Amino acid sequence: MNTSFTPLMSLTAVALDIEATGLDAATARVIEVSAIRLDGQEVNSSKTFHQFINPGVPIPERASLVHGLTARDLRGAPAFAHVTEALDAFVGSSVVIGHNIGYDLAVIDHEFRRLDRSWKIPACLDVRVLARLVAPNLAGYSLETLCDWLGVDILRRHRAFPDALAAAQVFVRLVPLLRDAGVRTLAEAEAASSNLPGEERLHRVAGWISPDRTIASGNRPAAAMVETYPFRHRVRDAVRHSPVFVQPSEAVERMAELILEPSAGGVLVVRSDKKETRLITQSDLLRVMSMPAAERPRAIAGMKLAPCSRVTDDDFLYRALARMQRLGTDYLCVENRRGEIVGVLSAADLLSHRATAALALGDEIESAESVAELGRAWARLPSVVESLLREMVNPEDVAGIISAEIRALTARAAHIAEARMVKEGRGPAPVPYAVLVLGSAGRGDSLMNADQDNAYVYSAGEPDGPEDHWFAAAGAYLTGVLHEVGIRYCEGGVMASSPSCRLSTGNWKEAIAGWIGNPGPEAALASDIFFDGVPVHGDFALAGEVMDFAYGRAAGAPQFIASLAAMARQWQPPVKLFGRLQVDGDGRLDLKRNGLLPITTLARALALKHGIRARSTISRLTEVKARGLAEAELMDKGIAGFRALMKAVLDQQIADSRAGVPISSRVEIAPKGVRQKAALVEAIKATGSLIAATYER
Repeated sequence: MNTSFTPLMSLTAVALDIEATGLDAATARVIEVSAIRLDGQEVNSSKTFHQFINPGVPIPERASLVHGLTARDLRGAPAFAHVTEALDAFVGSSVVIGHNIGYDLAVIDHEFRRLDRSWKIPACLDVRVLARLVAPNLAGYSLETLCDWLGVDILRRHRAFPDALAAAQVFVRLVPLLRDAGVRTLAEAEAASSNLPGEERLHRVAGWISPDRTIASGNRPAAAMVETYPFRHRVRDAVRHSPVFVQPSEAVERMAELILEPSAGGVLVVRSDKKETRLITQSDLLRVMSMPAAERPRAIAGMKLAPCSRVTDDDFLYRALARMQRLGTDYLCVENRRGEIVGVLSAADLLSHRATAALALGDEIESAESVAELGRAWARLPSVVESLLREMVNPEDVAGIISAEIRALTARAAHIAEARMVKEGRGPAPVPYAVLVLGSAGRGDSLMNADQDNAYVYSAGEPDGPEDHWFAAAGAYLTGVLHEVGIRYCEGGVMASSPSCRLSTGNWKEAIAGWIGNPGPEAALASDIFFDGVPVHGDFALAGEVMDFAYGRAAGAPQFIASLAAMARQWQPPVKLFGRLQVDGDGRLDLKRNGLLPITTLARALALKHGIRARSTISRLTEVKARGLAEAELMDKGIAGFRALMKAVLDQQIADSRAGVPISSRVEIAPKGVRQKAALVEAIKATGSLIAATYER
């Protein structure tokens, strides 16, 4: 199902074209209709619809001169009334794409009206209008001109199937150009199309279906209804038993003793040198013990046991629920960020929290096999975020969910990148490695407009060496996939494709020592978000080694920490005289730059100074408070202010997403009531007070 948030590259769409008896949409009758399905960025020529139609009226000669169709060609063809059901079924809820598609839809709409039948006008995108957005100075926008410009071969002009196929191929080539122009989603394309000068008048005068009308036809699902418990709690909150390990050489008879121990929770974890983890459940025990003695394996190694999928203890429960549902399993192994098994999560532990359609969010990303599938999975997130905000879930938990999905996307992108490298004959990774997500997604503070911050850590190799060359190519794929899906490239270049963000463990340690040994503004800007890093793919222990080194070095470097904190100290609250907020020319205020970022910077510096390994801003501040390192009341106000600012940004981002406005951290101030404005002022002031009071601590 398409939503307002679906990336253009992931749309479920149909390219459509008709031939008719004339150019007047109100009186023209359909004589030929063709449609071709698009699955993401693939034109599926095997899924097509084509039908000649008897219009029931003579075909004007001037129309036949254009498309070449005469009454003889339509002999035996059905009337439009006999085609509606099949056409409706083929189009379904797809977005309809075409060239001057407003004309085609208007003619079809009038056909339905003549039959006195209702027809829900589908959402549509016109490739002519989209081309105007990305190439405003093109000599013309006919279908022939667009095909010539974009290198699309058109088989035969003014026949339904060739024109529909050409429109589909033009759309596919326009998508990356639109993405580069800041038009990524269906809602953004619709909004940009309807706002283009001259289009509304053209559609109105010609009697075509306008983009505004298709948006207003209600082709968008409401925000998903979700059970919020799994979005509020982590896997660690539900695990009730520590793992009980057994060796593959252990005797089968010994299993019965161990598995019935209360601490085991009815399941044993089989240790193995392989990466795969296997579990023994009570069902496995019963199956083996019911076998004839002569056929029964003596040791666990002889049992047929399926591998057990894993989640981390820091994952939200919705991800574990979705994975259980997809895999049809009752158990998941729980690991920490070092890849160590720390528990087993069972369906019984979660009996009261069933997986629903909304909960499939997390595992859709984990199981996606293509970039288009990743895009569709990512597009589900905004409606879930909207529902969680409506259900008053804490904004930091919502940000944590967004961050978890970005981390999952990055892990999947790394998997796709490695698969591409193998497919191209470059082989798998030459050495063990890990992918780190840095910045807000690493911390768990991401909002909807996050860009990429990621890095490679690999076990051995030098810059410009063979290992580096492999990771450079894989990094380009990884970051490219994320950019296509909607996690845009980092303007500062903090990405795994950049030489400074793909290093061996030894070179990372050298870089970290350089930052800390030469403190100052440049070192602070180069290093700050690295201390938010978390591994998401590959060898977690390798990443942990580098992160431990970084935290250990920073803890004993007060000058370096002071240089980090100085970035927060330099911030000036955007509050004018009489408590008025200082907005930009659009009446908006960037609450990330003017509130969230300064307190995030302060929290990071305090965490490094006092050896706090918590990652999110609020958890860092909470730990500072718990250790008595700041006045409790001041800290509570700072945390409450951070929540308020985060909530304001998330609310604005959802509103902008639905309106087709590119999302940012800029919040409209004028529409807010007196109390809302006062609350924002208080939140910003609390941030300033906290920074001033804790700067030297």
